[in-house]
Amino acid sequence: MRLYLTVHTVPPALAVGERNTFDPLRFSTGKFHGCAPTGEGSDPYLNSLKNRDKSTLTVRLYTVNQLYKKTPTLPKKKVHRSKWTPQQRDLAARWERQAVTVEGYLVFDAVKEDPEACNCGSTKYVDHHLWLASSPSMSRAKSMVVEVSPRQWASHRGWNKAETFRRLIRHKEKVRSAGWLTWDQEHAAHLGTYRRTLWEIHPIHQIQVQRGRQWVSL
Repeated sequence: MRLYLTVHTVPPALAVGERNTFDPLRFSTGKFHGCAPTGEGSDPYLNSLKNRDKSTLTVRLYTVNQLYKKTPTLPKKKVHRSKWTPQQRDLAARWERQAVTVEGYLVFDAVKEDPEACNCGSTKYVDHHLWLASSPSMSRAKSMVVEVSPRQWASHRGWNKAETFRRLIRHKEKVRSAGWLTWDQEHAAHLGTYRRTLWEIHPIHQIQVQRGRQWVSL
């Protein structure tokens, strides 16, 4: 099943022998309140993945469990992408060039993050961490992280407030979170405690809530 958003197409899959040809800057509108899409500090390539504020045309639909089974494992160390092997960068590019919609339940809480490198250390413009699971009773350890970037606040009313997402958690509503796949190697220490996988939807471009037989955009 496929869902459709707007507006940018992604190039075909990497051909054999190509090296890390995916450029996330193609999906950025540029500076955000003075912060470049490469952020400030840490890993510039990873920052640019997290700051993709343009969506893509075709989005594949998964359940949380389907995504766990489908996605590969990449390096679980806090190392710059530039130090990965060409084969590891190729494998990451094949998946990080994809936008997905993942169906499940938000659990635990919606956490306003501390200043981060992707947002140039801003104390005002910060991400919100959400946890998406296959059932509303799952723990964080069995969930995947999905993140709201401040670059999306202007397009979605209420996305700058944690309470917007906490209501969905309290009411145990089924949701679909759509956005870019990103492997966040900087959180390897959280595996098994605060997340099941280092794959994230980061950033989220759309959240839909199931209301009866309809999916309503948040």
